[in-house]
Order: sequence, then C-alpha cells, then structure tokens
Amino acid sequence: MKKQLGFILLPIIILVMMLISIILCSMLFLTLSEFESTIKYVDYEKSYYLAIGAKEEVLSILSADWNATIGPLAYKVNDGEYGYELVGGDERRKKIKVYGISNSIQREFEFVVEAPSQKENLSYLNKYALYCHGQLIIEDLGRIVCPEDNRGIIGVTGDVLINKYSKAQEHSIDVKKNVKVKAGNRYFLQYTSFIDSLLPYFQLKNRDDYFKWLQENFSDKVHFINGRDGEITIDKNTFSEMEDSKEVYVLQNVDNFTMKDSTLNGLLILDKVKKISLLDTAQINGTILVFGENTGEIQIKGNTIGNILLCNIKGEAYFNGYLRYDIEEVEKYIPYLTTPLVNNDTKGVVNVIKWNEIREY
Repeated sequence: MKKQLGFILLPIIILVMMLISIILCSMLFLTLSEFESTIKYVDYEKSYYLAIGAKEEVLSILSADWNATIGPLAYKVNDGEYGYELVGGDERRKKIKVYGISNSIQREFEFVVEAPSQKENLSYLNKYALYCHGQLIIEDLGRIVCPEDNRGIIGVTGDVLINKYSKAQEHSIDVKKNVKVKAGNRYFLQYTSFIDSLLPYFQLKNRDDYFKWLQENFSDKVHFINGRDGEITIDKNTFSEMEDSKEVYVLQNVDNFTMKDSTLNGLLILDKVKKISLLDTAQINGTILVFGENTGEIQIKGNTIGNILLCNIKGEAYFNGYLRYDIEEVEKYIPYLTTPLVNNDTKGVVNVIKWNEIREY
C-alpha cells in the first residue's frame, strides 16, 4: 500500500517541482527583462540630459559672443558623450543640432535661438498695439481693442500676467515666455490666436544717434524737454506750455513723469525717466515710446488711441488703461521712426524659440 502511495506521489512531486522551476525561471526572466529595461531607460534619460548640457553650453557661448563658431564638436564624459553643431541661420537666428549618447542610446535635438540685430528700425514696431521688451502686467485684456483683420499684435518678450479678461474679443498675441490669466481664461483661449511674428528684442545700448537723427531731420516738428532729474507733470494747467505745432515730444532725464487731465496728439518719447505714471484722465492720440532701461516703475492708465511701445524694460510694466489700436493714427508718426540707427546690445540676450527631438536610436 505504501509503495503504491509512493508511486502516486512521486509524479505529483515531480510535476510540482517542474511548475516551481517554470515559475522561478519566468520570474528570473521578467526580472532580467525589467532590469534591462531599467538600464535602457536610465541611458535614455542620460542621453537627454547630455543633450540639454550641450544646449546650455551653446547658449553660454552665444550669450558671450553671438558670432562665435559653433562646432561641430564632440566631448567624451564619464556618462557618455555629447556634441553640437550649427546647421543653419542668419544674423538674427541660428539653428543648432545637439546630441547626447549614453551606452547604446543616442538622442538628437534641434533648437533655434534668436538674438537682436545690431541695428533695429523702430518703425517695425508699428504693427504692435502693445509691445513690451520685458515683463508685462495687463489689468484687463478686454480694454485693448484691435481691428478684426488681426492687425495690432500684443508682443512681449518676457512673461505676461493678465488679471482679467472681461470682454470676449479677438487678440493676436506673441509672447516668448509664459502667459497667465487669473480670470476670464475661457474667453482668452477661445478668442486669442498665438503667432510667431519674428518679435524683435530691443536691448537698446545707445539712443544718442537716434535723437541726433530726429534733431537733424525734424527740428521743426520735435520738441525736446530736459527734466534735469526733476519732476514733470503734464495737466490742464501746464499743457499749454507744450508747443501745439510739434508732433514729437521727447522727455529726458526725468525723475518722475505724470500725465493727467490733458490730451496729447503726437509721438511721446520718454527716455531716462525713472518713474512713469499716466493717470485715468490722460488721453494720448498717437504713439507712446518708452526707452525704459533706467525706469523703475511704469503705470499706464488713461485712454490711448494708437499704440504703446515699451523698449528695454528692466522691471515690470503695468497697463491698466484703455487702448484702441488705430493704424491711421499710428502711421502718422512712421516718418519719425524709420531710421535704422538705434543700437542694440546683443550680449547676454539669446532666446530659445524652438526645441524638438529629431532622432533617437
């Protein structure tokens, strides 16, 4: 009886052992496969970060010298290899290819960088309803009205914060960094088109040649006012001192500029003004042009029919007024902006505008 029981149990034991062996082999296979997948994933990620390192190295080179030679170069490192080369471009834009290799994984990327040219024509900005080279806060985007033919772009090289969007209407926006809408985001997404308009970067190094050009060619139309580092207020009492025959008003070296209770028809240029305040009762029919590298605070309220151009803002500009882009009003002042004499400082201003992976193997 015991022998018969032994003969019955033996095949069962063998079958159980075979099943355990199969399970153990399957687990080992899965473990090895998972380990191999993990290794490949680690190499996949390493190759990406090596390519990112290549991109940052290129940006560092171009920030120091836009005309520097970019590759082709390859570097061996402990974790693998990275490299880069210039594959196309012009004086404003360059297309760069970078790659990273970790063991058997190689990933290649292309990106486009943009820098300001050494000369800019201010008249190029006339297609913008509101241009800001810097950070911009818009209190209510619904207060900016542009024609239905998509003329009148809102162009910003930095971040944009829109506190609210109270009125659903179409806007064309070109923002190179981030856009945040606190209230009215549904309208913003529905009625806003994002475009790539070759947004210029006005990193203005010297404006003396521009003002000299204005003086030499339009002396009868340009009125220069030197604030001598004091305060200037334009209101209903002092505005009569401004010359009605002029079309361009240049205010320079002002500690605090305020406009209220008055209307100005023309091109208003503010240069080396530390604080700018256009109050609710200010009316501008024309163009506001600010050279803001020395400006610590910009607050624009009131009503503007024309456009607003804020160049080289070192801090934040705050727009809390009403703006209607009027191409006919803007075009009146194109003759005063059509010189390519404004110098740009290209050092340190390099912006990545496109980045995508082109190959993985």
